[in-house]
Amino acid sequence: MVGHAIFDPMLFLLSRLVSNALTNSPERANRLSLWYPFCRNVKRFADDPCIWSRESLLTWQQVHDRAGQYAQFFISHGVKPGDLVAFYLQNSPNFLIAWLALWCIGCAPALINFNLTAASLTHCLELSRSKLLLVDEDEKCRERIEESRSQIQEKLEMKIIVLDSIAKTDVRSLPSDIPDDTYRQSTKGTSPACLIFTRYFT
Repeated sequence: MVGHAIFDPMLFLLSRLVSNALTNSPERANRLSLWYPFCRNVKRFADDPCIWSRESLLTWQQVHDRAGQYAQFFISHGVKPGDLVAFYLQNSPNFLIAWLALWCIGCAPALINFNLTAASLTHCLELSRSKLLLVDEDEKCRERIEESRSQIQEKLEMKIIVLDSIAKTDVRSLPSDIPDDTYRQSTKGTSPACLIFTRYFT
């Protein structure tokens, strides 16, 4: 499967992030972002494998630094704490790293099914209230977005960025500096880790 990726130690970490972050201890005040427990594990496992894919194996420190670059990328495109960024992405290391980057700046992704088209696609995008849409470079994904481009840009006023080789190069050219804590201070226990759309059957 092209782009297949696995969060190896991260699978365990993600299952515990919420309970770790939502503690009532005073020292955790204003530090409820899920970015913080990730960083604690970066210190513990810096050179250990974190994300494996067919293209590469990334350590925890490498993922941390690339997340910093994506955080700077999102900020440069006007993303602010509390925003949702729509992801029309297939499974890949960049998907996971961009997700972490949003936590890093007090935001979260709206996970849009990359098979959606036309009205179903624009409906989910509208519900997300995102102003930025990150699109996979896969040809079929791009074609589906192109079919609805005018509605996405004009009606929903959403900026479309295709995560192609050019965009990835732009991201990698940015500093890996982690934005300061003020970006994450507004994160509460009720803040979303992500927005997932599901279908209910009766």
